[in-house]
Amino acid sequence: MIDLKIDGHLFIVTGASSGLGNAVARVLIGNGAQVIAVARNKEKLSELSAAHPGRVETVSGDVTDSNTTEKILACLGDRSLSGVFVNAGGPPAMSFREARMEDWDEAYRLLLRWKVGLVKKLLPNFIKHGYGRILFSESSTVKQPIENLVLSNALRMAVAGAAKTLAL
Repeated sequence: MIDLKIDGHLFIVTGASSGLGNAVARVLIGNGAQVIAVARNKEKLSELSAAHPGRVETVSGDVTDSNTTEKILACLGDRSLSGVFVNAGGPPAMSFREARMEDWDEAYRLLLRWKVGLVKKLLPNFIKHGYGRILFSESSTVKQPIENLVLSNALRMAVAGAAKTLAL
């Protein structure tokens, strides 16, 4: 295994109860990091925490809800945060013609709004401690649209644009 030199570093991982988020959390923990694992599934978060005693703190909630963001910030406190893995599912598949304006509004909430809100709340921590990394997990749709995924195609590119602008 490659030493990532993150022993004792603190990371936030959203969508940590399954899939890619869970895998990222486990790799970070396996490399000695501390993880604040965030997801809706309280039971799976408890399993992750139990499997890695002392390495995982959990925040149960829907990341699209600003109350969950506040719970994440309360869990973090004033500790130095090394990074955040911003990850969650997306809207249902549909074509441009099928997508109603309400679907666009919901896709904005699911794919962009909460991510911008979370990162804006974490930036003061990164600035205060002079360090921090942000990784947005999006989709191959940021390179090439996929048929019948109009909402994901459009809004994930918006996340990529926001991330690139922030990087400047």
